[in-house]
Amino acid sequence: MIRSATDRAARSAAEAEAAELRGTPLAALVLYEQSLHVYPFDDVTATNMGVLAKHLGKIDAARAALRHAQAMDPSRAVTHVQRLLDGGGVFGEAEGSRPALLQAAQCLCGVLREAGYSASLARRLLLAQGGSAGGAPTGAEYFELRLQPEVRDALEGEGTPQPLGTLFLLFLLGAAVPLEKAAAAIGKGPLTQLIEMGLLVSAPVGKPRQFVASPVQVYPLDMDDEGRGDGATTKELLIATDWSVESLLPTKYAVMPIGVDSLDLVHLAPREACACVLDLCCGSGIQALVAASSYASKVVAADVNRRAVRFTTFNAELNAVSHRVEAVVSDTYSHPLIDENCPFDAILANPPFVAVPASAAPVHECCEWALYADGGPDGARVYREIVRGADVSRLRPGGWLCCTGELPNVSWAHEWLPVNSLEVTVCYNPLHVQTVDEYAAVRAEERPDHASSANWAEAMRSHGVKEMGNAFLFGLQLHPGSEPTGRSIPFLGGPDSEWQSLLSGVGASVRRSISDSLCTRIVLPK
Repeated sequence: MIRSATDRAARSAAEAEAAELRGTPLAALVLYEQSLHVYPFDDVTATNMGVLAKHLGKIDAARAALRHAQAMDPSRAVTHVQRLLDGGGVFGEAEGSRPALLQAAQCLCGVLREAGYSASLARRLLLAQGGSAGGAPTGAEYFELRLQPEVRDALEGEGTPQPLGTLFLLFLLGAAVPLEKAAAAIGKGPLTQLIEMGLLVSAPVGKPRQFVASPVQVYPLDMDDEGRGDGATTKELLIATDWSVESLLPTKYAVMPIGVDSLDLVHLAPREACACVLDLCCGSGIQALVAASSYASKVVAADVNRRAVRFTTFNAELNAVSHRVEAVVSDTYSHPLIDENCPFDAILANPPFVAVPASAAPVHECCEWALYADGGPDGARVYREIVRGADVSRLRPGGWLCCTGELPNVSWAHEWLPVNSLEVTVCYNPLHVQTVDEYAAVRAEERPDHASSANWAEAMRSHGVKEMGNAFLFGLQLHPGSEPTGRSIPFLGGPDSEWQSLLSGVGASVRRSISDSLCTRIVLPK
C-alpha cells in the first residue's frame, strides 16, 4: 500500500533500478531495501515485516550472500531476502540453552493464558469480519487478516478486551504494534521480558514512534471435535510456529505454520489411551502435543530440523506437557531414543511431500526448499521411509500408523507403498487429485526460480508419477500370521471448506469408523 506521491516515487525508482537488474539477485535486494522505507508501518497495514528493521545492520551481509544466490524473480524479492536474515532469539540459540527456551515458554504462557488468548475468541473475530464459517482457519489465513483494516479496527476497538486485542495483533495476525500500546496492554514488566527473550523484537520504524512485532506466530488450537453446540468445554492448545511467508531465517530451516494437513491429522488420528506415541517429522510438535494432552502417557517427537525440535520443546512447555514429550533431532527412525521406546502404540507423521525435481545449478540456502516441504523427485521419499520402517519391531500389533500429505499415484498408492505387515487404507479426495501437468504448473508458479512447468512435469514422469493427490494413510499393525490386503478409497466428502467444517465437527465419529472398519466405508454423520 503506497500512501503518498513520495512513496510512489520511491517505489517507481526501485522498480526502475530492479528492471535494469532483472533476473539477478541484486534486483531482489533493491526492492527489499526500498520496501523498508515504503511500507506504511505506522498505520493499520503495519505487519510483522517491521521486524526486519532490526536487521538493517545485516544488509551488507545479505547483499554479499545474494551475489552468490540463484537468480530469482524480482516480484518475490521481499520473501527471498527476508529468508537470508536469521530470526535468532530462543529458537536460534545453541542447543545448550534449553533453560532459556523453557523460561521463555513459561513467560509467554502466563501472558497469553491470563488474557484469554483462545481459538474460540479468534474464530469469533474471523466470522465477525466476514470470514468463512467452515473449518478452523489455518495459520496463513489468520496471517492474511493483518491486511484488513476492519480487523485491526475491531481488535483495537472497545468491543475487544485488552490486552487480548493487542496480543492477537502481535502473535496471531503478525502486525507491528506501537511500543507504548503494547506496554499499556501487556504491562511494562511482561513486555520487557518478552523482548529480552526474543519473543517480541523492537521494530524502529515510523519514527519517532517505535514498534514491536513477534518473530513467531502462536496458533490457538481447539482440539475438541465432540460436543460442539452442547455447551461443552473444549480443550485448547497454543502452538508457536514460524510465519507462513515472512520468515527471518533461511527457508530450509523454517518451521511449518499450522495448515490444513496438520489440522486434518489432529481430527483423524485415533485417540485411544496408550503408553507411548511417536511423532515423526514433528515440525512445531502439534501432533505430539495433542497426543500428550489427551491420550498418551509419553510422546517421542522427532524431526531432522533442529529448529523444529526446539519449537516442539518450547510448545510442550507452553502447554504444560513437557514432562510427557521428548523432542529429538532424527532423520525418521535414526535416533537411539526411538529404539529405546519401541514398540510404539501409534506413529503419527505429516512428512515432506512436495515433488521437487533435482536442480542443475547449485542453490544458495536462501533458495533451498524447506526441510518440511522437500519430498524428493516424486514427493514420497520420506513417506516411503516412514511406512517401510513401521514394522512390528517399532509398532506393536494393533498399533496405528497415521500419515497425511500428498501422494503420487494416490488412487493405487496401496500397491506401491512398502506396507510390510500393515493393513493399510489410503483415503483421498478425488477433488484434490491432479494430473502431473496440473501439479507441475502450480508448483512452478510458486517457485519459478527452480524449474519451468514443462521441466517439472517431465522430471516427475521420469520417476513414474502420473497423478498427485492429498491423502490420509491409516495403517493397522497386524498380528503375526495375518496377511495385509490394502486399498485406496475416495473419501465421501465435499470441497475443502465443507470437508473441513464436517471434519472439525464430527472427527471423533470418523475416528470410530476408521477404528471399526479400517475405512472400508467412511460415511460422515448427518
